[in-house]
Amino acid sequence: MDHVTVANDATQIHMHMCYSEFNNILPHIAAMDADVITIETSH
Repeated sequence: MDHVTVANDATQIHMHMCYSEFNNILPHIAAMDADVITIETSH
C-alpha cells in the first residue's frame, strides 16, 4: 500500500535510518526528499 502525505514547505522532515546495505536503497532514500537524514550503519 502506498501512502502520500504533503507537508507544509515550512515543515522540516527528519528521517533516521539504521540499515546495513544502503547502496541497495539509496535511490529510494533520495526520492523521499527529506530535509535531514541520519544514517547509522549496522551489521
